Amino acid sequence: MKKLFHKRTSVSVGDSSGYAKASWPFGKVTFYDDILVLEVGFRSYRLSHSDIAHLCFKSFQVQIEHHNPDVPEHVDLNGFLISNTLKKAILDYGLPLKMK
Repeated sequence: MKKLFHKRTSVSVGDSSGYAKASWPFGKVTFYDDILVLEVGFRSYRLSHSDIAHLCFKSFQVQIEHHNPDVPEHVDLNGFLISNTLKKAILDYGLPLKMK
């Protein structure tokens, strides 16, 4: 597992069973060559690249659609320039992630 990219940003993860949110600088997203790790305060969530259906990019938000039952359904990354920064990292490192 090789670390490729990380960025501190606001991260929200939740569904009907619970909700976790960490504002910058306590939220962090890290891309490895095979997984994505979301750090939300003292919690950590891992999504393999194959678990991610797609990333939906908006102006100041990225929504991660996935099918990992161990990670809450709704995953949002929020922050200034987060969309452009993540798009660039995905393209630069050739990560096998679908983008909308």
